[in-house]
Amino acid sequence: MIEAAPQPFFLFGLADPFSLMAMLMQLLS
Repeated sequence: MIEAAPQPFFLFGLADPFSLMAMLMQLLS
């Protein structure tokens, strides 16, 4: 389960660069 979670998450980030950037900003905050 834990291994399967990051895969779709990463794919989503690649498909939506804006989403990935938003996540990075949240992590930095």
